Amino acid sequence: MGNGFQTSNQKSKGTSLGTIFAMPITGFLAASQLGWPSTFYLFGALGYLWILAWYFLGAGCPTEYPRITEEEKTYIQQSLSATQDELSDTPWWSIITSLPVWAVIVGLIGLNFGFTMLLTEMPTYLNKIHGISLKSNGVLSAMPYLVSFVFGNLYGIVCEHLITRGCVTRGTARKIFNSIGQFGPATALVVLAFLPKNAAIIAEAMLIVAVGTNTACTLGCIVSTVDLAPNYSGVIMGVANGIGQIFSIVAPLVVHFVVTNEEDQALWRTAFLTAAAVFITANLFFLLFSSGEVQPWNNAKTFTNNADTAKSEVSQ
Repeated sequence: MGNGFQTSNQKSKGTSLGTIFAMPITGFLAASQLGWPSTFYLFGALGYLWILAWYFLGAGCPTEYPRITEEEKTYIQQSLSATQDELSDTPWWSIITSLPVWAVIVGLIGLNFGFTMLLTEMPTYLNKIHGISLKSNGVLSAMPYLVSFVFGNLYGIVCEHLITRGCVTRGTARKIFNSIGQFGPATALVVLAFLPKNAAIIAEAMLIVAVGTNTACTLGCIVSTVDLAPNYSGVIMGVANGIGQIFSIVAPLVVHFVVTNEEDQALWRTAFLTAAAVFITANLFFLLFSSGEVQPWNNAKTFTNNADTAKSEVSQ
């Protein structure tokens, strides 16, 4: 569980840290003579630089990495071979018919839809409804992600403490933190929906609440893939996150469809209440069907053999 938690937590912290730097830069460039298109050129160029860094510094396996120690290389190879020898083919049918897996998928749908709306639409909302300039907007929009970066570390410490001390079961911990991560932003979005115009301070406070609580989902639906099936967590995350990311595309389209006049607060209210409803629905599904226990099909070979034996006994 430790490695899976660390990977998910690092991903969350990396996303928040990147946004902290990106928002002020975006606001500065958008307000300059270069205009908003310059932000796309800048971050697109940085993407190409990352590709080059990945190509020259990354490796396909431990044996190909030039800066790994022999001790670390041996440990990784022995761990991988021990796991791979025990596994058979990916149990696709068991995965796609598993309600706990679908709880992860639905949780990620809610997370990606709501997070993307907060990330992409808040600068416009702050500017058009609360009169915050684009240059100031970038700094203010980055503040919630600074809080998210700090809280992401605190959530991890608290969650591990609750589980290791036996205060709650692993499954209960996942439900608690996923609820913080989705009910929290939903509540903040409802408040934002009914704020009067030019209430910039309260709007910023609600954004901090929304993004600061949203990061708790790292300890909920995201890391649940490792709880359910350590041997197939990568497969499950690939499928679940792939489906969830579709809704990262849907969220801005919904706002574009609903908010036809960016200065009409009633239209923003509809968009925010829609996002809040998605958050609430996704988390309710997660609460009902998620699990913190390793699923029987995690050891696919053993699971298949037991199923075959049971069928044989029934036929006899």
